[in-house]
Amino acid sequence: MLLHILNGDGLAHVFEQGNLQGDRLIWRELMSEGPAPQTNSPQEFWKIRQQFIDDTFGEGATYDNMVLAELAKLDHLENYQEVCLWFEHDLVCQINLIFVLTQILERVRKPLRVSLVCMNSHPEVPGFKGLGQLSPAQLGAAFLERVTLMSTDLRYAQRVWQAYCNPDPVKLLEIQMEIHPKFPYLPQAISAHFSRFPSTKNGLNAIEEILLKIVVGQGGEMPFRHLVRDFLIQDDIFGCGDLMVEEYAQKLSPGLLEISESAVRLTDRGRRVLSGEEMWGE
Repeated sequence: MLLHILNGDGLAHVFEQGNLQGDRLIWRELMSEGPAPQTNSPQEFWKIRQQFIDDTFGEGATYDNMVLAELAKLDHLENYQEVCLWFEHDLVCQINLIFVLTQILERVRKPLRVSLVCMNSHPEVPGFKGLGQLSPAQLGAAFLERVTLMSTDLRYAQRVWQAYCNPDPVKLLEIQMEIHPKFPYLPQAISAHFSRFPSTKNGLNAIEEILLKIVVGQGGEMPFRHLVRDFLIQDDIFGCGDLMVEEYAQKLSPGLLEISESAVRLTDRGRRVLSGEEMWGE
């Protein structure tokens, strides 16, 4: 039997239209956002994650069903001959990928083929954003070209995850310098992760600066939904969804952005911070 681990509901929808056989696990967590607790207690780890998801997105009540029930499918790896992971090149997917591989490594008890479909472009999909854009036929072709991961690859993923959780960023910087042929998109994803730290120029992280620049490009005011839309159109590395972009924008309000039901406006302080005349967060 085969278990497909899919990177979200969008891809699952396309899978339903195709002929790829096997069970499915839909991964919905955002391990690149919020706390990555260093704890030996799975119960404590998931409690902290659930609280973050609830506080940030208001979806804690569905966490058991949407996340933990899916994760529990990994407790039955003995039922499968192969696990195939479907993830993309962006920060969200790459951190989710190394986390899920770590979970597999900790659970596997017998020989198991672990394979990976991961891409950042497709010759038949201009402006490729994700696997959910592919047709069932294109998914089938991608499956035939999947890469087999060895136990050494899974241990490497575990080492990356441990470095990501480590409060000392040097650990992750050291890994970023490495070249691993099975994970070609990790270095850029790690760079994107570090770009979310406050800039020494103005205190903004990369996502916050992009949001402010979008508003400036529209004359300093625009519909809030257009801000979210425009960020998603130009984003090719962070992998943010609508709710994530909205959360980042809300954190800039009311200091740098004024957000109402209909519009978002750049404040005077927002202009000063963006130009480097003033530091955000001080």
